[in-house]
Amino acid sequence: MITQRPTIMNPYCEENFQHQFSVVTYNILADCNITPKRDYLYPLCTDQELYRTESQASIRNRLFRKEMTFLDGDICLLQEVDGFYAPIIDLFQKKLGYTSEYYEKSLGCREGLMISYRDTLFQNLETIPVDIHREIVIRAPSNIEASFLDSFHQPTNALILVLKHKPTQKVIIVCSTHILWDTLRSPDIQTLQACVLAQKIEEVQQKYGKVGEVGIIYAGDFNGENNHPCVQVTKNKGPISDELFSYLLKLRYIFEDRKAIPCFDCEDSEIALKFREMLFHNLDIRSSYEEVLGAESKYTTSDDESALSLDYIFHSPDLGVISVLVVDEHTCSEYYKNAPTEYFSSDHLPLKATFGINGIEEC
Repeated sequence: MITQRPTIMNPYCEENFQHQFSVVTYNILADCNITPKRDYLYPLCTDQELYRTESQASIRNRLFRKEMTFLDGDICLLQEVDGFYAPIIDLFQKKLGYTSEYYEKSLGCREGLMISYRDTLFQNLETIPVDIHREIVIRAPSNIEASFLDSFHQPTNALILVLKHKPTQKVIIVCSTHILWDTLRSPDIQTLQACVLAQKIEEVQQKYGKVGEVGIIYAGDFNGENNHPCVQVTKNKGPISDELFSYLLKLRYIFEDRKAIPCFDCEDSEIALKFREMLFHNLDIRSSYEEVLGAESKYTTSDDESALSLDYIFHSPDLGVISVLVVDEHTCSEYYKNAPTEYFSSDHLPLKATFGINGIEEC
């Protein structure tokens, strides 16, 4: 079904770009994350449909290879890549002309992030693995005790590649992330993670040039829908607004009919209160799907608990969005029945956006 999704051109893109490249983000569902909730989240799936194991002949591996060949991204950002599966993807991608970088999570997690880029188009200037909790600790106010920081330590990471686009020599910072899920019980931690990671990207941007000269692609699984504070702070640079902060202070979620319903706790979030001064960033970025379609995708994930839109491709304004791969109604109707299936290799759907770029001398 992924191979039948249509592409929609950006009706607002009037510039004629000299070059273009495409970006794919895809949470591919790690085997190690299936087992703890196997019967709860995936009751309709057989073990043969669910587990890749180490066999390249597994159902999900064959389907994944077919999906990636169809997606044909110039830069591919993958989340939830099992440690045992990373070399298999690397070998497959290498045959297609990609170079890949992999970064496994901390605290004994056996999965991580992978970014693959097409050798003919990009040169990797720097690879930056990011332990998001470590970045929080570095930036934390001095009056916050180490024991409190340890109390919400989660194995959440990001992977940043600084790529040079060979035809134009433009530097593009590419960041893939997988923000904490925790069944949406910790929107305060999610929002803090999103802000700190954006601050880290800004530091890398400043290292390589002025704002507007260095492009940014910031994508992945943010584990929040469009109205979630972690997504809203990502889309809006500057400090968190008073209104959004008040909303975040008591926010919790419950699940009804596979939807995440906001509810509000009687107690304020201690994390939000202690870290309010860190809830900001200065990245000028926007959502590629929202820019083209006027809204985010209807769904990007589906299991027996929820059907939500959690994945995004953000970009800096110097990279013009030409088109996006749509999550159309037919795909939604099939995907809503739960995944993975014989048609979908993951419980997430991949997103793809194509960007226009001009050479430095043409800007």
